[in-house]
Amino acid sequence: MNPQERPKRKPRTNQPKWTVKDLPDLIEFDRRDSLSHSKRLWALDFVNPANLGSLKPMTEQGLLLQNSGDNSVRCIYAVDHFEVKILLAMLVSTFNSIGVTVELGDYTVIVPFEGEEEVAEEANDEVISEKIVDGFEVA
Repeated sequence: MNPQERPKRKPRTNQPKWTVKDLPDLIEFDRRDSLSHSKRLWALDFVNPANLGSLKPMTEQGLLLQNSGDNSVRCIYAVDHFEVKILLAMLVSTFNSIGVTVELGDYTVIVPFEGEEEVAEEANDEVISEKIVDGFEVA
């Protein structure tokens, strides 16, 4: 199949998009932390041209970053939660301080937040359903 014959994907219409302007302003403590020497060194190592295309899964924090080259980093995945937005704002501050752009918008898949209560309820439902299946008798 040549490129002209490929079906076109429909644009995502319901998908929320984040831009840098959607991120919160940092409090002074977070701003200072984002500009610390250790954070800048980490960012410089991540955007090293030798690491082009590398991914940084920040699973516990709800983010996935990619070194997209040309002094830019893409946020590929983000969980829709206020703490994730704060962390992303800190990362933007860190990367901007070393001359690197963080790309959001169409590059970022925003995933709904599943709270611990929802996960616990789903796990509880699975345990209950297993008990029901285990208690079934065949005559």
